[in-house]
Amino acid sequence: MPSSQPIYLFTALACEAKPFIDCFKLKKRHDLHVFSVYQKDNIHLIVTGIGQPAMAAGVAYLLALSPPSTLPILINIGVAGHKEYAVGSLFIADKIINAYQAKCYYPQLVAKIPCDSANVMTVLQVEEQYLEPVLYDMEA
Repeated sequence: MPSSQPIYLFTALACEAKPFIDCFKLKKRHDLHVFSVYQKDNIHLIVTGIGQPAMAAGVAYLLALSPPSTLPILINIGVAGHKEYAVGSLFIADKIINAYQAKCYYPQLVAKIPCDSANVMTVLQVEEQYLEPVLYDMEA
């Protein structure tokens, strides 16, 4: 990835953000108070809180802070549940199914990804049944 291209990382929970904060040595921005935002150079991370509305608000907030001419890379990172996949397995979403709106989205995968891909179903509340063969998430 070009070093000048802004990279925006989004997590719902602080525990999801911590490994990235540590890895990239991100520092908390104390001038922003609506969400916890961390930054170093071109890498920005925001902790939004749980659920689709919180994630949407966090994405809008961080993009509103961006210069209008930037084309950032947006990455949503989080924990998802599945009936069969082992805890700790890593996947990238190739299709996002919004269970509430009955709509599908197809993220742009513009680089070779070093992990498997899977469909993600985003739901409004914690799912415990895992009836479909998809990853279940609340912020996708």
